[in-house]
Amino acid sequence: MKKRIYTAVLICALMLTGCTKKSTKQNTSPHNVVACSRSLGEMWMLSGGKLAGITDDGKDLGQKIKVVGTLMRPSVEEIIALKPSLVLLTGDIPTQQKVKKSLSDAHVKVKSVNVDNFQDYDKYMKEFTKMNKRSDLYEKNVVDVSKRIEAIKKKVNFKKQTYLMLRVSSMKNKVLKNDYFACEIANDMNMVNIAQDDSALDDINVEEIMKKDPDYIFVVYQGEEKQAQEAYNKIAAMPGWDQLSALKNKHVKVLPKNYFQFKPNAKWDKAYQYLYDYLA
Repeated sequence: MKKRIYTAVLICALMLTGCTKKSTKQNTSPHNVVACSRSLGEMWMLSGGKLAGITDDGKDLGQKIKVVGTLMRPSVEEIIALKPSLVLLTGDIPTQQKVKKSLSDAHVKVKSVNVDNFQDYDKYMKEFTKMNKRSDLYEKNVVDVSKRIEAIKKKVNFKKQTYLMLRVSSMKNKVLKNDYFACEIANDMNMVNIAQDDSALDDINVEEIMKKDPDYIFVVYQGEEKQAQEAYNKIAAMPGWDQLSALKNKHVKVLPKNYFQFKPNAKWDKAYQYLYDYLA
């Protein structure tokens, strides 16, 4: 009798152990994830994950998400205090690569993410949705978006025109090349970036811009909008700027930040639609 009871207890124990192992195996999605940019934080949430921490540019993503410094200077101490299982870093910001080393030295798992175009977004979203076991969200936030982008591109029948794209802020103004995601969108509208193969346009060189005389000028504000606008006004006041064809034809457009400064993520198709509607 005792032997039977012992055997029954042992079987139950083994069954419970098996259930526990199965549960542990299934619950492999990272928890306490910290994203060091708004774009990365939104991508993680779009893939079905939850955020414990975010840099201040993404504080609108949720009131309960802890702010861990700024985009340019994430706080290593505040990140570690959250005991994250994964930290997402922006690969093209040098200060974040320093943060990566500090976190790695503290044995915190980190992942650098570079999103320069929709293909990059697709790649990382496939990875994130797999980690969160949400293939349905990959379909919704990537595959369906891609189909809408392709539909817009098929409608494009504009004549070939040139453009210059500027990113302006109180800190720094920059001429954008084709490795910037918004330039890819403009290029898909049958436009040509005058700055792409011209090292003389690595900085804002009005004389060189006048030689190229772009059909359109697109402006992307970075940081505080009023200060960015003041920065552009200083550029526009430079001698010869008002003689550009884009100015004379009223083809200067300030592009919305949510589509053309921040990565549009699941709204990438809306960025395409916005530029298409403007040019149509």
